[in-house]
Amino acid sequence: MKQLEDKIRESLPRLKELTEGAIIYKPHWNVFSQKFEEDVFDEIEYRYGRFFEDGEPLMHFKLDVSYYIGHPIKLNDVLEYFALSNYVDGINMMTEFERDRGIQVIVRNWNLSSIYLADQSNELKQFLNAL
Repeated sequence: MKQLEDKIRESLPRLKELTEGAIIYKPHWNVFSQKFEEDVFDEIEYRYGRFFEDGEPLMHFKLDVSYYIGHPIKLNDVLEYFALSNYVDGINMMTEFERDRGIQVIVRNWNLSSIYLADQSNELKQFLNAL
């Protein structure tokens, strides 16, 4: 799964931008041993121009010692990745995906760069409404 996520993030640079909702992993500080643990990370979220851990703002956070993930990958990101990458293991992913007539309507009219219904075409909205 991580390999697929990395490919998608490389293909869609907006997923790696440090903007609202981005996820960062920082090394976990072990209070008892007084050192960072090598294989345990705490999840940090970027909201309102600040870094948060467990809903609490972090006062002193260094991004350079953290593992930056980016934004969580959504279904539209996966489909956009398929549309951008013509072939995966010799298979044209969008051709395989579009074999179904209903899916053809969705894929051809879906604004894959947006998760919002308001940003979609009228054709897609009508198709979804008819379901």
